[in-house]
Amino acid sequence: MEVQRDDCVIIRSEHHGDASPGAGLLVTVEDITALKDELRSKNYKYSKLDINETEWGSYEMGLKDPFGNLITFQEYKPDAQTM
Repeated sequence: MEVQRDDCVIIRSEHHGDASPGAGLLVTVEDITALKDELRSKNYKYSKLDINETEWGSYEMGLKDPFGNLITFQEYKPDAQTM
């Protein structure tokens, strides 16, 4: 199964050995608030989306799928130093 948004493509596989349930993925986005609002409008029952401010200079929001995999979306604060 493939999910795409703009230039980001995530290919999810159920083939044995591809990944373990409970895996995590970090995706950097622009305008995390707009993404949160868009995802909330879909009424996804597996997660209540909230944006958290981190001490390392970003805003983050996590979304779990029904199998326990976590996609964390992050947006750097405008004044944060990125590596």
